Amino acid sequence: GRFIGMPLIHKYGYLAHITPEMLGRIYGWYERFGKWTLLFGYFIAGVRHLTAFVAGTARLRMPVFALFAYAGAFLWSVTFISLGYFLGAQWTVISKHLNMEIWLVVAVIGILVAWLFVRRRRSPQQ
Repeated sequence: GRFIGMPLIHKYGYLAHITPEMLGRIYGWYERFGKWTLLFGYFIAGVRHLTAFVAGTARLRMPVFALFAYAGAFLWSVTFISLGYFLGAQWTVISKHLNMEIWLVVAVIGILVAWLFVRRRRSPQQ
């Protein structure tokens, strides 16, 4: 992200409708909350892979990146190791029930994101 992020955005950003104003807002948001996405992004599949790239593109300082990214990795690891240790054999029973709820949550979030995208596209640009 630090070396190829901005050149990629400048070259192909128009494909994702990324404007300089939008980029400024994203950087402002990232300055305030970005490091927290490094910490908690590990718990969201797909997000954990993008947060490091965005941090590099936003030129987040390495000590800040290391603190939040490594703390997030540690928390994620401890959480799932602990779940495995404490749930053990019951995990197969629990996972059958969780699987359905997880797909339901993913579907609801997907529908919400699609609705927001369509709504934003239909609203007049200011």
